[in-house]
Amino acid sequence: MISVLEAQEKVLQYTTLSPSKIVDISDALACVLSVDVFAPIDYPPFWQSSMDGYAVQFDDGATLQVIGEVQAGNAPTFVVEKGRAARIFTGAPLPKGANCVVMQEQVNRVGGIVTIAPSAKRFYGAYTRAKGAQIKKGALALKKGTYLSAAAIGFLASLGINTVAVYAAPKVAIVVTGDELVDVGEPLQFGQIYESNGITLSSALAAMHLSEDINFYRLEDNAKATEELFSTLLNRFNVLLISGGISVGDYDFVGKSLLNLGVETIFYKVAQKPGKPLFFGQTADTLIFALPGNPASALVCFYEYVYPALRKMMGHTSCFLPKLQLEVSHDIPKKMARACFYRAKISDDGKTVRSLEGQESFMMQSFAVADALLYVPAENTFTAKGSLVEVHKM
Repeated sequence: MISVLEAQEKVLQYTTLSPSKIVDISDALACVLSVDVFAPIDYPPFWQSSMDGYAVQFDDGATLQVIGEVQAGNAPTFVVEKGRAARIFTGAPLPKGANCVVMQEQVNRVGGIVTIAPSAKRFYGAYTRAKGAQIKKGALALKKGTYLSAAAIGFLASLGINTVAVYAAPKVAIVVTGDELVDVGEPLQFGQIYESNGITLSSALAAMHLSEDINFYRLEDNAKATEELFSTLLNRFNVLLISGGISVGDYDFVGKSLLNLGVETIFYKVAQKPGKPLFFGQTADTLIFALPGNPASALVCFYEYVYPALRKMMGHTSCFLPKLQLEVSHDIPKKMARACFYRAKISDDGKTVRSLEGQESFMMQSFAVADALLYVPAENTFTAKGSLVEVHKM
């Protein structure tokens, strides 16, 4: 049995980046760039107006003749000379000769003549956007390792970039074991419980934008069936998540099957609560996480070990849940010599945290309203109210 920090270090140590692939930017949300991206054009690609108004020469007189109009998307053919002005709209290209825009609120127009108010701001480039003001052609637009948010994708689209190289999403298989499990919606017989771990893990993966690469399998408590299914999946998936069957009961066949198939054990059992019976191993192409069957234990292990592995595979530089230092709102006595992850709630003002009622490993109601995991190291036997504690924000 190893410590939480040792287990997390080993997970990252044995996790490698996914290969790069080319995707359309419309499919790139939440991906991470695997190469630098350079601007193929100047942006803006031309001098343009940032306001509705009149394009003029900044040092011209106050009374000018209007010689034309420029809408966004139009290419003006005339030249704005001294004594001339052009009606212009936001985003429209500046006509030749003009070097300034006067806001329409600062102009009085009568027929084809405009008079500029003395209070109008007029200087070279006023209310215009210079060609290449945001980025010059050939300059670094976004560097390798950039997370592609909606804003990042919009920026790339504005440069005319329609495909990008990103780290591929890992292919994940979820295997849920247990003869006692019944699908949600089916009649529940005595001795049976509804299967929820598979749905929980699928939802957690979907929140990471991995829903398209998830495959789900149910497995009966049978040694032959377990080994046969694992043999198939280990050749097809980058990550194998197994729920249940990893303990040492008579009907727990997961560990034995993985051993028979030559899976290398990186660690088995972590000194923590909940989630002690966690298995992490690998083959040449697949990472294997055998999670405890209790729902809260499985989800804690997902957030603390699976989540960072998946983020590293997808190219994120920050792999773990965000860590905060907050004051705890109550005493936390701890008798066991293991680290504890408490389902917790951060206060509205973000300054304190409290653990919730219902911390048993089979209880999910507290997890349903939690927004953080409060981490107490193994060596801490008592945490006093007001102490700073480590909080992992979900």
